[in-house]
Amino acid sequence: MQLISGVLVTFLYVCHPDMAFRRVAYLMVEANWGWILRLVHSNGASFFFLLVYLHMARGFLVQG
Repeated sequence: MQLISGVLVTFLYVCHPDMAFRRVAYLMVEANWGWILRLVHSNGASFFFLLVYLHMARGFLVQG
């Protein structure tokens, strides 16, 4: 899911600092289904890090 949504989000990526906010605003407001694409990608990244932290905590608790 992260890979697919990340590839789709990169089609609208601009590395210029003045244009970055405008592109995010365009993605959230004007692009078809852009808001859901951005939210799926950002929430998926947060969920991934949550799983990494839980995995590390399990390792610390089992070893300790």
